Amino acid sequence: AIAPLISNFFLMAYALINYACFASSLASSPGWRPSFKYYNMWVALVGSLVCLAIMFAINWYMALITLGVICAIYVYLNYQKPDVNWGSSAQAQMYTDALKANLKLGSVGDHIKTYRPQLLVLTGAPHHRPPLVDLGSHITKEVGLMVCGQVILGELTQANIRKCTSQKENKWMQKRKVKGFTSVVCSPNLRTGVQSMLQLTGMGKMRPNSILMGYKHNWRSCTYEEIDDYVGVIHDAFDMNYGVCVLRMKGGLDISTIETKKDRMTITPDSGLGRPSHSLNTEKKPTTLELPNTNGPTEGNTVSSTPDSVQLTIASDLP
Repeated sequence: AIAPLISNFFLMAYALINYACFASSLASSPGWRPSFKYYNMWVALVGSLVCLAIMFAINWYMALITLGVICAIYVYLNYQKPDVNWGSSAQAQMYTDALKANLKLGSVGDHIKTYRPQLLVLTGAPHHRPPLVDLGSHITKEVGLMVCGQVILGELTQANIRKCTSQKENKWMQKRKVKGFTSVVCSPNLRTGVQSMLQLTGMGKMRPNSILMGYKHNWRSCTYEEIDDYVGVIHDAFDMNYGVCVLRMKGGLDISTIETKKDRMTITPDSGLGRPSHSLNTEKKPTTLELPNTNGPTEGNTVSSTPDSVQLTIASDLP
């Protein structure tokens, strides 16, 4: 009873190998270069089908069991998504299909019924301005193109090149479950970098038609050159027939200056009260956290805390 099962597993292995050869040839992968003189992709496909037919000819219910086991392994691997780059023919076929679809899309005329927003979101580093990323994701609804643009100020040095080719931002967007891409350029100033992205971001019809940017809250205190770059970006977008969206939020969008104190907090049990007490650096001393105020010069925002109480004081010059 075990012999038909073993034979079916061997035949399934041969069938999968033949199908892998056929799929690699169908995807036209540059890394697939069979050296056998009489190799033919259609012969490989026929060989795979013949193996399946022999499996059912030997024992049909053992063949069904074998197919069930193989399908279960495939579903398990597809569900677990191990962090391994298999270099499979499916990846090569995915690239080929995307390229053909983009080329075909280039010959399709624009129509108002098929219009959809395609955004270039000027986030800088995306994890520094999550509200911009989230708003762009809500606008595109995962059915439109969204590209998060970042301009690294400075010369094209090796350090800046490494920043431009870093995959950290893509991983952050995947972890946040945001469907989009990143575009990083190195430029001596903001306006020149955005001009490069406006001209070069995208491919074919898959190009942004609008930009989404944040409101410049520090326009009163920044330099004239920074204001000129900011306003110039808006003018350049209009000149290139881009739509412009500006998001303004109270307190600003940039959270890169906020430092969390979680790593320095420890929790120690308090046997007398029967509940944990929180302390900073294991010492029960009041602490004061200075928060930046982006709404103008004030006396400062402070948060004072003790092990048994928390007091929040916010100073603001807003009415």
